[in-house]
Amino acid sequence: AFAPETWGRVWHAVSGPPSSQRAALNGSLEAAGAAPVAVHGLPIPLVRAIGLASPQMRELGQLGYIFGRPYVMDSSRTQAALGLAPSAWEDTLRRTGEGNR
Repeated sequence: AFAPETWGRVWHAVSGPPSSQRAALNGSLEAAGAAPVAVHGLPIPLVRAIGLASPQMRELGQLGYIFGRPYVMDSSRTQAALGLAPSAWEDTLRRTGEGNR
């Protein structure tokens, strides 16, 4: 906030390399001492159909465009400009798992 060259820009939260939802979920479960689970996607038309009865699924169905292609956030500009680095993913999972035991 004190560096004028950072004003008027969008800064993404510092994050590690891309990961799939499946890898993130099962990594979190493993860190918590739980067994991995099967993870499957649902076709967006099915999500929208379920949304006729479920407000939460209705909202998710409206975001279907996000799931049609890779959705990767890149924080490299934030890291370079602000001198920040993400925590190692394994450390994040370990600390999360320790908090749930």
